[in-house]
Order: sequence, then structure tokens, then C-alpha cells
Amino acid sequence: MKRLACLTIVFIILLTFTGCEVPKGGVIINEEIGSKKFEIEFSKWNNETDCVMPLKQNDEIQIEIICQSGSLSLEICDQKGIRAFTGTGLDKTSFSVKVPSDGDYLITMKGKDASGTIDIENLSR
Repeated sequence: MKRLACLTIVFIILLTFTGCEVPKGGVIINEEIGSKKFEIEFSKWNNETDCVMPLKQNDEIQIEIICQSGSLSLEICDQKGIRAFTGTGLDKTSFSVKVPSDGDYLITMKGKDASGTIDIENLSR
């Protein structure tokens, strides 16, 4: 009986810890309600994904990138396709972008065997 209890506890612990990792080749996007903040975590990621952030003219968004391996690019465009930011080969950097007009901004991230994190936050609200 003791052995069964110990095995059950070990199994639960293993399940708990393995469930907290980003799957290889995957990306996890956590969005704060109201699209004020995005936390993106990626591991050995080879793809493109995007998120939408509603912004007002002169809103400032803070971007923090830590790309531990691979390559990463980021683009921020309004609905008309006007770019507020474009960057390639991003590794460890922190910067802010002020948007020129009201609207929904498409934030597109592209990874090539990329692992790391990106935090994007609207500082103006």
C-alpha cells in the first residue's frame, strides 16, 4: 500500500513539472484581459504567429525580448499596413515604440529554431 502511495505521489509530481514547460517547437501566448499586455514564451520555434493590440495615437508600448537561441524577427503594423516597428535578428533587447495613430495593431513574430521570451505591454493605459 505504501509503495502504491509513493508511486502515485511521484507520478503527480512528474506530471506537474512536465506540464509547465513549453513544448518543443511551440509557442505560448498569455494575454492580459483587454489586450494591454502579452507574455510570449517559445521553444525551438519555427513559425510565425501574431497578436492584436488596440492602441490610441501616441500610446507607448514597451517590448522586452530575450532570444536565447535561433533567430527572431518582430513587426508591428496598423490596419492599413503602416509599420510602427520592424526588427530582425533580435536577441536580448528592450525598447519602446510610440504608435502614430488609433487602431488595432498587428504584432507579428517569426522564429527560426528560436527559444526565449517576449513581453509586450501598453504603458499608456
